[in-house]
Amino acid sequence: MDYVDYLMMYKKVEPTEFPTEVNGFTFRKFNGSESDIKLWFDICCCGIIRDDETLESAYKTRLIEHIGYNPDTIYFVMENGVEIATVTALTEENGTGWLHMVTAKPEARGKGVAKYLVAIAEAAIYKNKMKKILLQTKEFRAIAIKAYLRAGYKPVLYTDEMEERWCKFLSEHGYSGIDAVDEDGNFIKKIN
Repeated sequence: MDYVDYLMMYKKVEPTEFPTEVNGFTFRKFNGSESDIKLWFDICCCGIIRDDETLESAYKTRLIEHIGYNPDTIYFVMENGVEIATVTALTEENGTGWLHMVTAKPEARGKGVAKYLVAIAEAAIYKNKMKKILLQTKEFRAIAIKAYLRAGYKPVLYTDEMEERWCKFLSEHGYSGIDAVDEDGNFIKKIN
Protein backbone atom coordinates (compact mmCIF):
# COMPACT_ATOMS: atom_id res chain seq x y z
CA MET A 1 0.00 0.00 0.00
CA ASP A 2 1.34 3.44 -0.91
CA TYR A 3 1.35 5.57 2.24
CA VAL A 4 2.30 8.82 0.48
CA ASP A 5 2.25 11.42 3.26
CA TYR A 6 -0.49 10.06 5.48
CA LEU A 7 -0.37 9.70 9.22
CA MET A 8 -0.82 6.06 10.19
CA MET A 9 -2.36 4.47 13.27
CA TYR A 10 -2.28 0.93 14.67
CA LYS A 11 -4.46 -1.25 16.87
CA LYS A 12 -4.21 -4.92 17.76
CA VAL A 13 -7.25 -6.93 16.70
CA GLU A 14 -9.37 -7.98 19.65
CA PRO A 15 -12.35 -10.35 19.72
CA THR A 16 -15.43 -8.31 18.95
CA GLU A 17 -18.95 -8.70 17.64
CA PHE A 18 -20.86 -6.51 15.21
CA PRO A 19 -22.70 -3.81 17.14
CA THR A 20 -26.44 -3.86 17.59
CA GLU A 21 -28.53 -0.73 17.25
CA VAL A 22 -26.83 2.14 19.09
CA ASN A 23 -28.25 5.67 19.46
CA GLY A 24 -30.73 4.85 16.69
CA PHE A 25 -27.96 3.72 14.32
CA THR A 26 -28.18 0.44 12.45
CA PHE A 27 -26.04 -0.82 9.62
CA ARG A 28 -26.23 -2.87 6.47
CA LYS A 29 -23.77 -4.34 4.01
CA PHE A 30 -23.06 -2.74 0.68
CA ASN A 31 -24.73 -4.84 -2.04
CA GLY A 32 -22.61 -3.88 -5.07
CA SER A 33 -25.55 -2.46 -7.03
CA GLU A 34 -25.25 0.72 -9.07
CA SER A 35 -27.47 2.49 -6.54
CA ASP A 36 -25.21 1.39 -3.64
CA ILE A 37 -22.09 2.50 -5.52
CA LYS A 38 -23.74 5.91 -6.08
CA LEU A 39 -24.78 6.07 -2.42
CA TRP A 40 -21.22 5.21 -1.32
CA PHE A 41 -19.83 7.92 -3.60
CA ASP A 42 -22.33 10.55 -2.41
CA ILE A 43 -21.47 9.90 1.25
CA CYS A 44 -17.72 9.88 0.52
CA CYS A 45 -18.04 13.22 -1.27
CA CYS A 46 -18.75 14.67 2.19
CA GLY A 47 -15.08 14.99 3.03
CA ILE A 48 -12.85 12.30 1.52
CA ILE A 49 -13.45 12.32 -2.25
CA ARG A 50 -11.75 15.15 -4.16
CA ASP A 51 -13.86 17.45 -6.33
CA ASP A 52 -12.04 16.27 -9.47
CA GLU A 53 -12.91 12.58 -8.93
CA THR A 54 -15.78 10.92 -10.71
CA LEU A 55 -17.88 8.11 -9.30
CA GLU A 56 -16.19 5.61 -11.61
CA SER A 57 -12.63 6.73 -10.88
CA ALA A 58 -13.17 6.96 -7.11
CA TYR A 59 -14.80 3.55 -6.86
CA LYS A 60 -12.06 1.98 -8.97
CA THR A 61 -9.01 3.58 -7.33
CA ARG A 62 -10.24 3.87 -3.77
CA LEU A 63 -11.85 0.43 -3.53
CA ILE A 64 -11.58 -2.08 -6.37
CA GLU A 65 -7.84 -1.59 -6.96
CA HIS A 66 -6.96 -1.60 -3.25
CA ILE A 67 -5.17 -4.59 -1.78
CA GLY A 68 -7.64 -6.38 0.45
CA TYR A 69 -10.77 -5.10 -1.31
CA ASN A 70 -13.82 -7.23 -0.64
CA PRO A 71 -17.29 -5.84 -1.40
CA ASP A 72 -18.59 -7.89 1.56
CA THR A 73 -16.70 -5.64 3.97
CA ILE A 74 -18.20 -2.31 2.92
CA TYR A 75 -20.93 -1.06 5.23
CA PHE A 76 -23.47 1.72 5.48
CA VAL A 77 -24.71 3.16 8.76
CA MET A 78 -28.35 4.14 8.76
CA GLU A 79 -30.41 6.46 10.91
CA ASN A 80 -34.18 6.08 10.59
CA GLY A 81 -33.61 3.82 7.58
CA VAL A 82 -31.52 6.41 5.70
CA GLU A 83 -27.85 5.76 4.89
CA ILE A 84 -25.74 8.47 6.54
CA ALA A 85 -22.22 7.03 6.79
CA THR A 86 -19.92 4.39 5.36
CA VAL A 87 -16.83 2.39 6.31
CA THR A 88 -14.75 -0.21 4.51
CA ALA A 89 -12.67 -2.91 6.17
CA LEU A 90 -9.86 -4.02 3.87
CA THR A 91 -8.39 -7.42 4.72
CA GLU A 92 -5.00 -8.43 3.36
CA GLU A 93 -3.63 -11.97 3.09
CA ASN A 94 -0.74 -10.98 5.39
CA GLY A 95 -3.15 -10.57 8.35
CA THR A 96 -3.48 -6.79 8.16
CA GLY A 97 -6.90 -5.19 8.33
CA TRP A 98 -7.36 -1.58 7.31
CA LEU A 99 -10.01 0.93 8.35
CA HIS A 100 -10.70 2.60 5.03
CA MET A 101 -13.02 5.23 3.58
CA VAL A 102 -14.56 6.17 6.93
CA THR A 103 -16.94 9.10 6.59
CA ALA A 104 -20.38 10.45 7.39
CA LYS A 105 -22.72 13.04 5.96
CA PRO A 106 -22.35 16.39 7.77
CA GLU A 107 -25.77 16.12 9.41
CA ALA A 108 -24.75 12.80 11.00
CA ARG A 109 -21.59 14.08 12.65
CA GLY A 110 -21.41 14.76 16.35
CA LYS A 111 -23.89 11.98 17.19
CA GLY A 112 -21.45 9.14 17.89
CA VAL A 113 -21.52 7.71 14.37
CA ALA A 114 -17.69 7.52 14.19
CA LYS A 115 -17.55 5.14 17.14
CA TYR A 116 -20.24 2.99 15.52
CA LEU A 117 -18.40 2.95 12.17
CA VAL A 118 -15.15 1.86 13.84
CA ALA A 119 -16.98 -0.89 15.77
CA ILE A 120 -18.43 -2.29 12.53
CA ALA A 121 -15.06 -2.30 10.75
CA GLU A 122 -13.26 -3.83 13.75
CA ALA A 123 -15.85 -6.63 13.89
CA ALA A 124 -15.40 -7.32 10.16
CA ILE A 125 -11.62 -7.34 10.54
CA TYR A 126 -11.82 -9.73 13.51
CA LYS A 127 -14.30 -11.98 11.67
CA ASN A 128 -11.81 -12.19 8.78
CA LYS A 129 -9.06 -13.36 11.19
CA MET A 130 -6.75 -10.38 10.83
CA LYS A 131 -4.01 -9.79 13.42
CA LYS A 132 -3.67 -6.02 13.33
CA ILE A 133 -5.56 -2.96 12.17
CA LEU A 134 -3.97 0.00 10.43
CA LEU A 135 -5.48 3.20 9.12
CA GLN A 136 -4.26 6.23 7.24
CA THR A 137 -5.42 9.77 7.74
CA LYS A 138 -4.30 13.37 7.46
CA GLU A 139 -3.95 16.05 10.11
CA PHE A 140 -6.93 18.06 8.85
CA ARG A 141 -9.19 15.19 9.97
CA ALA A 142 -8.56 16.11 13.62
CA ILE A 143 -11.99 14.98 14.85
CA ALA A 144 -11.44 11.53 13.33
CA ILE A 145 -7.92 11.24 14.77
CA LYS A 146 -9.22 12.11 18.24
CA ALA A 147 -11.91 9.43 17.86
CA TYR A 148 -9.27 6.87 16.83
CA LEU A 149 -7.07 7.78 19.82
CA ARG A 150 -10.09 7.31 22.14
CA ALA A 151 -10.72 3.93 20.50
CA GLY A 152 -7.18 2.76 21.36
CA TYR A 153 -5.36 3.42 18.10
CA LYS A 154 -1.71 4.44 18.40
CA PRO A 155 0.45 6.67 16.18
CA VAL A 156 2.79 4.74 13.89
CA LEU A 157 6.27 6.14 13.26
CA TYR A 158 6.92 4.64 9.82
CA THR A 159 9.16 7.38 8.41
CA ASP A 160 11.60 9.83 9.97
CA GLU A 161 9.22 12.77 9.61
CA MET A 162 6.29 11.05 11.35
CA GLU A 163 7.47 11.77 14.89
CA GLU A 164 7.62 15.51 14.19
CA ARG A 165 4.20 15.52 12.53
CA TRP A 166 2.62 13.49 15.32
CA CYS A 167 4.20 15.64 18.03
CA LYS A 168 2.89 18.79 16.35
CA PHE A 169 -0.63 17.37 16.00
CA LEU A 170 -0.75 16.00 19.54
CA SER A 171 0.58 19.23 21.05
CA GLU A 172 -1.94 21.35 19.14
CA HIS A 173 -4.76 19.18 20.49
CA GLY A 174 -3.62 18.89 24.12
CA TYR A 175 -2.27 15.34 24.18
CA SER A 176 0.91 14.23 25.95
CA GLY A 177 2.66 10.97 26.72
CA ILE A 178 1.14 9.01 23.81
CA ASP A 179 2.71 5.64 22.94
CA ALA A 180 4.07 5.52 19.39
CA VAL A 181 4.57 2.16 17.70
CA ASP A 182 5.83 0.60 14.50
CA GLU A 183 3.53 -1.01 11.90
CA ASP A 184 3.48 -4.24 13.91
CA GLY A 185 2.50 -2.53 17.14
CA ASN A 186 5.91 -2.70 18.77
CA PHE A 187 6.44 0.17 21.20
CA ILE A 188 8.97 2.74 19.97
CA LYS A 189 8.67 5.63 22.41
CA LYS A 190 6.31 8.01 24.15
CA ILE A 191 5.78 11.15 22.12
CA ASN A 192 4.80 14.68 22.97
